[in-house]
Amino acid sequence: MFEMLALTTLLLQAFGSTAHGIPPQLERPPYEGQWVVEIIDRIEVMPDSQVTMRIEGQTITGLASCNTYRGRFTVTGTSVQVGELLKTMKACDTARLSEEEDFLSLLRDVVHYEVQSRDSLALETSDGKTIVAKRER
Repeated sequence: MFEMLALTTLLLQAFGSTAHGIPPQLERPPYEGQWVVEIIDRIEVMPDSQVTMRIEGQTITGLASCNTYRGRFTVTGTSVQVGELLKTMKACDTARLSEEEDFLSLLRDVVHYEVQSRDSLALETSDGKTIVAKRER
């Protein structure tokens, strides 16, 4: 415990601190974390479905209604580039597969992100289509 406190003190002295007491170099970008998708191109996610995104570093993973997926998520400023997405190939009902295809297609085309609050993330394509998600608690 003492070692952890000493390390924290050294980091704060070396890098300074923010209003939250966390060195600015150690703060997570606002888009990182676990997100639950609520809207895919103005259509609400089906009630019996789950679409998620976990963004950490340059990786995005999650559940796309039926299958899990993984890909690169590169951010420069508020610009985003999503690399090739790999997914599992489970069979699902037609409605969930359609929702999944819509989500993954949009995700591949994302070019911009906006954190509307600490708990709301919008990913936007160049033609104005959006994925809207809430931070998972």
